[in-house]
Amino acid sequence: MQEPSLFQGYRVKLGALSGKDAERFAEWSNDANFLRNFDSKFALPREIEYYSNLIEKNNEADNIIQFCIKTINCENLEDNDMIIGFALLNDIEWNNRSANLVLAIAENDFKNMGLGTETLQILLDFAFNELNLNRIGVSMISNNERALHLFEKSGFVIEGSMRQAVLRDGIKLDKIFMSILKAEWSTIQHQLKLEVEERALMEDYTDEKLPNPEH
Repeated sequence: MQEPSLFQGYRVKLGALSGKDAERFAEWSNDANFLRNFDSKFALPREIEYYSNLIEKNNEADNIIQFCIKTINCENLEDNDMIIGFALLNDIEWNNRSANLVLAIAENDFKNMGLGTETLQILLDFAFNELNLNRIGVSMISNNERALHLFEKSGFVIEGSMRQAVLRDGIKLDKIFMSILKAEWSTIQHQLKLEVEERALMEDYTDEKLPNPEH
């Protein structure tokens, strides 16, 4: 198994986004469940052109760094090296060494495989050690238990919430805000990297490697 590098882990890697990837984003915009968990805005299918323009606009911004998430080292997956999601650092304040983080595994067949955890480790390594940022923030809807668990186990701390800021099917939900500091990340990153490596090795030596959404 290939060793991790700046933009690459054991089973995922970060790559550049371009307008040609807009088709995949347009497909994801038809998944209402994904959109309603990912964002507090109303779900709405979008045309390819919308995402093509958005990707290009973000590429030109000086306070946004965006990536696609691709699979690697998945020998038995026919769709290896496919785009399964996206990640970005936005609202970057270079003078304050602060940014917000967005991360999504959008392909349903690749969820619940620990790929979000591995992607987050790569992104935080990049943010803290390459960009020399000091604080990374993230927000989520309070019913998104999977996201809450991911960020809590990765060292993020809940800073507060916007009460009843989101309405889903008549249910009022809070919007949760979390963050992690570089010093906090430094104390926990070694253990998290070991967990990611262990999960990757388990997958590597499993006879059946096809993605199973139930595990």
